[in-house]
Amino acid sequence: MKKLFIILGFIFLLAFNLWGASSVKLQDTDGRPRGIKIKNDGSQDVNVQDQTTRVIALRFSKIDNLTDGLAEIPTVGAYTIVMKAGHSIAPGDHISVIYDDTTSEDPHPHYFTPDVVSVATNTLTLDEPVPYAFPLDSIVYSSLQNMNVDGSSTPQIYQLTNAFSAAADLTQLVIHITDATAMDDGTFGGIAALTRGMVFRKKFADNHYENIFNVKTNGELGILSGPNGKVYDTKAPSGIYGITIKISFAGQSEYGVAVRLLTGESIQMLIQDDLTDLTKVSAMAQGHFTD
Repeated sequence: MKKLFIILGFIFLLAFNLWGASSVKLQDTDGRPRGIKIKNDGSQDVNVQDQTTRVIALRFSKIDNLTDGLAEIPTVGAYTIVMKAGHSIAPGDHISVIYDDTTSEDPHPHYFTPDVVSVATNTLTLDEPVPYAFPLDSIVYSSLQNMNVDGSSTPQIYQLTNAFSAAADLTQLVIHITDATAMDDGTFGGIAALTRGMVFRKKFADNHYENIFNVKTNGELGILSGPNGKVYDTKAPSGIYGITIKISFAGQSEYGVAVRLLTGESIQMLIQDDLTDLTKVSAMAQGHFTD
């Protein structure tokens, strides 16, 4: 009998090792059984599902003109909006329309960031269709997005502020620089290395800051992005050189965290040098709202 138990035990262990995992039966919240395989080393495979909340893909900007708002509720799908008099918006301006819906049955943050094609008194023609019937109390402003400014005497701030009640998780930062001059890891874009540098920081609602990084060259941007996050663009027929930097925060292979913005908090690019010799400097934050 003892030999029989030994043989049966050996067969069980052999089957366990061939299978590679034990099976544990658990119940889901609805009472249905779920089978989970646990490996010999105690680990188990998991399937991680991404967020399904609203996407964020917004450029850093500096508010140029805060208007008195909309004169009419816009039509969804239309290419025009009507502003209140005195808006001072001109063709070529970049505008933002923002509304924090907290009262409907399915509340969401709503924003719209088109460019203005033409202006007929108070009617603006836009380069993309209106996505939502923004109420009259929506916030409307024009902003500057090109960061090729002189911040050597007075630092210039380009930012994104969470104006919504839902928190925002920013998972990735993309910086794009173009120039008529060739660039390498020792330059910033195509100009000489910066003296004070470009600072990326978070501003909290109580007006204190967290400085996340300061860069003075393309090479320093590449350290933050990793070898796969920095791409030099070869000179195109139009004579423009470029570099694109992608810095990912979220993900276990990256920093492992998202940069969370609560209501009233901002992320900022602080320009402390003269970047006017660059053709264009822009930055976009990507992520999602938590609700």
